[in-house]
Amino acid sequence: MESPPDGPRPRRRRDPEASRAAILAAAGEVFNERGYARATIREIAHRAGVTHGLVMRHFGSKEQLLLQALPGPRAITEVTPGDLDTLPERMAAGFVAQTEPAGSGQTPFAVALIRSAASGDEGAMPLYAAAEREVTSTLRQVLGPGTEVYANLLSSLAIGVTFTRHVARTGALAELTPEELAAYLVPAFRAVLAPAIAAAHAAADGAPVPTLRGAPVALAEQDRIHITDLINLHGHLLDAGDLDRAGELFTPDVVYDVTDFGFGSVYGTAALREYLLALGEANPVGHHVTNIVITQIDERSARVRSKGLGVRADGTARSVVYDDIVTRQPDGWKISHRTVTLRRAALG
Repeated sequence: MESPPDGPRPRRRRDPEASRAAILAAAGEVFNERGYARATIREIAHRAGVTHGLVMRHFGSKEQLLLQALPGPRAITEVTPGDLDTLPERMAAGFVAQTEPAGSGQTPFAVALIRSAASGDEGAMPLYAAAEREVTSTLRQVLGPGTEVYANLLSSLAIGVTFTRHVARTGALAELTPEELAAYLVPAFRAVLAPAIAAAHAAADGAPVPTLRGAPVALAEQDRIHITDLINLHGHLLDAGDLDRAGELFTPDVVYDVTDFGFGSVYGTAALREYLLALGEANPVGHHVTNIVITQIDERSARVRSKGLGVRADGTARSVVYDDIVTRQPDGWKISHRTVTLRRAALG
C-alpha cells in the first residue's frame, strides 16, 4: 500500500486545464526521480496538489498518465512542420534539447525512460514502445506512407546515442558538448531521412515517387472487403458493450487518438477498454459508419478514412471522422492507429 508523501499537501486546484498541466509536470518529476515501477499515483497527486481520484479521472491509469507526460512525442510534433530540407537540423536541435540536462541538473524524461528500459524495468517497456510509435506516426504524416522504416531507423539512432551518452557514459559521444553533438547529428539524420525526404518532395511536385521498398502488390478485393467489415464491426461491438472483443478490431498496441475531445491518446486495447468504460453514459448508444475510403500504403498496411455518426441516448447526434491505419496481422486485418476528429463546421 502506498504511504502518503511527507510534507504539507499543496493547495488543490479547481481549474481543470491547470490541474491537468500540474499533474503532467508532477508525473515527469516523479518518473525522473523514481522510474516507472516506483512512481506512484499518490505521490504524483500530492505534488500536483490534486486528489488521487482526480488523477485517475483525467488519465485512467499510471501508464496512461506517464505516456501523456512523455515529452518526446510532443516535441517531435513541434519540429516537423516547416521546410523538409531543414528537417534534420530541427530534429537534431530538438533531440539535444530533450536529452541534455537543463540548468537544474534534473535528468530529462527521455533519458530516464531509456535508463529504466535498459535496467530491465518491465513497466517502462510499454512507455518506450508507445513513444516510438508516436514518433513514427508523426514522421509518416510529414514524409508520407512507406517511410516507417526510415522513422524507426532514426529512432534507433537517437536511442543509441542517448544510451551511449547518458547511460553508459563512455566513448567520444559522451565527451561532446551539446552544440558539438547537434553538429554531428545533422548529417547523420540527413543521411537516414534522405530517401524519404526525396520521395516526399516528388509527391508534392506531382512527379513519380521513388520506390522506398519494393513496388507493393495491389490489395486484393478480398482484403478490401475484410477491411471494410473491420471498420463496420467497430460500431456493432461498441453498441453491444462487447469491449472484451476489442482484439478483433485493434492490434494489442493500438494508438487511439482522441486529442480532439480533450483526452489525448490511449495506448493499447486494455487502456482503451478502461477509457470507454470511464466515459460511461457519455458513450453514444448508436455508432454508424459510412463513406469508407481505403488507400493502400504497402502490402501489409493501408490508410482508411470513414465518417462516423454517434447518436446519444437523448436523441442528439455528432459527426466524426475516423482516420485509421490498418495492418495485416496473422489473424486478419486490425486497426493499429485511429484518430477521431469531431466535425464542427460545414464545408470545412
